[in-house]
Amino acid sequence: MKVQGWGAIAALLVLAGCASTPVEAPVIEAPSIADYGKLMVDCLGESGFEAEAQGAGVTSETTLEQVEPYNAAVADCERRYGFDATGEMTESQLAAMYDFELETQQCLEALGYSTTVPTKQAYIDHYYSSFDEGGFSLPHSQAREQAQTRDELEKQSTECPAAVLLYDGPIG
Repeated sequence: MKVQGWGAIAALLVLAGCASTPVEAPVIEAPSIADYGKLMVDCLGESGFEAEAQGAGVTSETTLEQVEPYNAAVADCERRYGFDATGEMTESQLAAMYDFELETQQCLEALGYSTTVPTKQAYIDHYYSSFDEGGFSLPHSQAREQAQTRDELEKQSTECPAAVLLYDGPIG
């Protein structure tokens, strides 16, 4: 008797499986780097950290005790949205970034900030290097150090987007 009961249940499950139409999984498009700020603010908020979008970046104030959990939350959020999956750019991608870096530099200088950009070849050769290895500070970093107020920082981000935001091509 038990065998017939299970057989009937199995038959119903098979028939139920045949009757249903396949459900397509939704296509999830990878976010652009321009979405980084908003997505990170929302995600960090879910982890209990207040953050504010600055252009396409994020600022947040944490205590010394919160630094490690905050960094873990940032890493988790970046993994969630695929922002941790970028590898190093090719030489041609870095050359394209350099052109945008020059645009950013000119814009920041028009706002009154003094910035420098290395030669194109030095930019390509040392983009991923530490300062000890010939690395350099990008124009936005240089201008941030000169800003006196939060309003100045916002103006830098909105009027002179960082080169990585202007370059929305393949990275890695």
